Amino acid sequence: MSWLERIDEREARRIARTLKASALETRDAAQDHLAQFASQARAIAKPALHDATEFARSEGAMLARAAAVQAGRASRAVKADPTTAVIGAVGVALIASLLFGRRRT
Repeated sequence: MSWLERIDEREARRIARTLKASALETRDAAQDHLAQFASQARAIAKPALHDATEFARSEGAMLARAAAVQAGRASRAVKADPTTAVIGAVGVALIASLLFGRRRT
């Protein structure tokens, strides 16, 4: 091997070491930036999530009360005239059988 080839080989090794060191630095910097970004995103999202949870609790309770009132009205209506409930149940069953039934080819 000539001295010129040895110089080129040494230069290639030096460049490879420099490239490896730069890649490791880039990786470390990227990890730091991603950790910082995740921390900032968490800080931003936490209050919004808390607000959404509180809203869901209050609206859920209100929705449950309204559903209970409607269920009470429906039960009184069925108690007064059960024919409409039976006809409605048969209609729902027929529509479900049409939608979910097997198709004959």
